[in-house]
Amino acid sequence: MRAGKFESVEGSNKSRQVIIEFPDYATALACYRSPEYQANIKVRQPHSAADFVIAEGYDGPQP
Repeated sequence: MRAGKFESVEGSNKSRQVIIEFPDYATALACYRSPEYQANIKVRQPHSAADFVIAEGYDGPQP
């Protein structure tokens, strides 16, 4: 998701948010914990700051 209106009501946030959808919570965790992604973290960290949150999705009715 890119752009769009949001309000941070507590804590800090970045000027841009990126949301990636996975089939389920376990798949998202597996992706983050994979050896391939862990190797990429070492490449990314000297050049950027990031906050990651893995959150369970909402499966109910969508607008």
